[in-house]
Amino acid sequence: MYEQVLADGRESAARPLATGAAKTIGAIICALIRRRVRERAIVERAARANAPSYLLNPKNLGTALQAGRALGWQRILPIALLGFMAVQWTRERCEARHEEAPNNRRSDG
Repeated sequence: MYEQVLADGRESAARPLATGAAKTIGAIICALIRRRVRERAIVERAARANAPSYLLNPKNLGTALQAGRALGWQRILPIALLGFMAVQWTRERCEARHEEAPNNRRSDG
């Protein structure tokens, strides 16, 4: 339908070859982009895993020591443990949500 017929009756192969070349170039570009995105995700996960704990921040430790001295260690320790457990639970939920997000996407290929 779209093919050109030459003077001697043969069909032109230029259009199908150009279309095939364009699709091949598009597939190569998509593969390169997907590879770069995958590598970036791996680097971000590694950076998050190796991030220092904010609990060891000197400013936070100083605040915790002041609260412990002011309120008494017997009172502050259970509150601190509950806070620590809440932070860990929130972090685990957040990480599970981030790991689950790519699995929810539709796969085209």
